[in-house]
Amino acid sequence: MMFQELRAQLESQGCEFAAPDRNYIKVYRQTPEGRFSAKLGYPRANFSVGVHDVKRVRRQLRFDELHGIDSGAFYDDDVEAVVDHFVNTYRQVLDRLALT
Repeated sequence: MMFQELRAQLESQGCEFAAPDRNYIKVYRQTPEGRFSAKLGYPRANFSVGVHDVKRVRRQLRFDELHGIDSGAFYDDDVEAVVDHFVNTYRQVLDRLALT
């Protein structure tokens, strides 16, 4: 994913970006639970962000399944889809049942 795409996606979800500092940029997200941040490498204005870094930033900013936002909900602007509360609450039990 290109950095500009990731930035647009995060900004559409309410995140703010600090000014780049050296080769890094910080991303902030304010929620009722608190303020979360993630640090991302920033070698130039537009670059390719690796899958591992995208997943790490999503996790640090609480845009992951454990916090009710699956990949489909994160990447799709048009749908306000969130993981069902039941599935989110009983995720570990459901994972164990799936293995049996």
